[in-house]
This record gives sequence, structure tokens and C-alpha cells, in this order.
Amino acid sequence: MIIKTSSPGNTGFSLLEVVIALAVVSIALLALSRTGGSAPARYTDLQQRTLALWVADNAMAEIRLTEGFPQPGARFGQERMAGVDWSWQAEISQSAEPNIRRVDITVYLDSNAQQEQLAVLSHTGFIGL
Repeated sequence: MIIKTSSPGNTGFSLLEVVIALAVVSIALLALSRTGGSAPARYTDLQQRTLALWVADNAMAEIRLTEGFPQPGARFGQERMAGVDWSWQAEISQSAEPNIRRVDITVYLDSNAQQEQLAVLSHTGFIGL
């Protein structure tokens, strides 16, 4: 008894099917490479923003500890964190509640670059009596 496993008309994929399959695979690989390729840039940005947030938190703590209930106005400072020089600017203003001050802190990566477009992070906090 002889058993036939394939029919004579169905011997493999046609050239068109192979080209379409390769096109789909290449599009998928291109999408994956773009996603993977942007990961280092996102990591660096996230690292900078995290460090800048820590600088802003330190600036807020410094204002609270040295001034208690601060008067409205601008404050400036510099800090070295993770081997990088940072500068910050705090703008203290009155809030709707007289016993609370609003503190807007902007952190810059370069201590010489006090320009808004070069700010790494802006952070808002409050200090009360």
C-alpha cells in the first residue's frame, strides 16, 4: 500500500508569497529597531529629570530650614549632584492662604545657563507656618 503525502500542485510557496512575508517581517523589524533605538535617549532624559527633581527637593528643604516661613522673592543656588553641576532658581510668592507660600523651583543643567528653554525641570511646592 502506497500513501501519497503531497499533491503534485502544492509543492511550496510561490515567489509572491515569499516576497510578501519578507516585507511584513522587515516592517516589523524596522518598528522594533526604532523602539529599541530610542531607549537610550529616553533613559538619559529620565536620569536627568530624576536628578533635577532631587536638586529641586534639596532646594526646597534648604529654603525651609534656613528661612522658616520665607518672604516672597527670588532665590538662587547651585548644587553638585551625581558629578554634575546644577543651578536652581526659586520664585517664592504668596498664595491665597496667608499662612502658605508657593515656591516654584526651576532647575538648570548648566550653572551658566539661566534661560527658560534650557531648564531641565520645573517643580512647585508649598511652605506653611
